[in-house]
Amino acid sequence: MDTRRVILRVNGDDDIVVGSADGRDNAVQIARNMVLHIEQASTKGEWPQIDERFIRPGAIVSIDVQRAE
Repeated sequence: MDTRRVILRVNGDDDIVVGSADGRDNAVQIARNMVLHIEQASTKGEWPQIDERFIRPGAIVSIDVQRAE
């Protein structure tokens, strides 16, 4: 099985696992949904809530899709 993790990277080497899925395509869809969530919050002048945290959009470095270990 090709299980992937979707990781939100923020400044300070703080990684947040935001999802996992079987297969790259499913994981990429999770990542794209996360991008939309961040953009929608940012457009409203808000910080997106991710898990139990509110993340300043400028602190986000990337959203990565990686093979689960």
